[in-house]
Amino acid sequence: MGKKWMIAGGVVGVLVVALLVGSFAMPTFAQGSTSEADDAAVPAGMATVTPEQAKAAALKAHPGTTVVEVELENENGAVVYEVELSNGMDVIVDAGNGMVLYIEHDSDGYEDHED
Repeated sequence: MGKKWMIAGGVVGVLVVALLVGSFAMPTFAQGSTSEADDAAVPAGMATVTPEQAKAAALKAHPGTTVVEVELENENGAVVYEVELSNGMDVIVDAGNGMVLYIEHDSDGYEDHED
């Protein structure tokens, strides 16, 4: 009976080590966003859609507005463009295929911009 428990314990130990090593080997942007610092770390090469294509998708979703700002971001592990429009809406566009994922309204109407 002791030999079976020893083997089971060894298997569990190997699995735990494999999980720990695997979690450290994953790139930060694939693990999901936990802070603004993680969001800023998205490599531009991860996007197959250009900022201009993201702008066009956002303007198609909200005709009659203008683009205030476009940012490439990591949103919970997904590489997206956040397109801020003049009407206070943020259009989130998939940076891989150009589809509008969702639209949100800023709580104050506009985000503060860093100069």
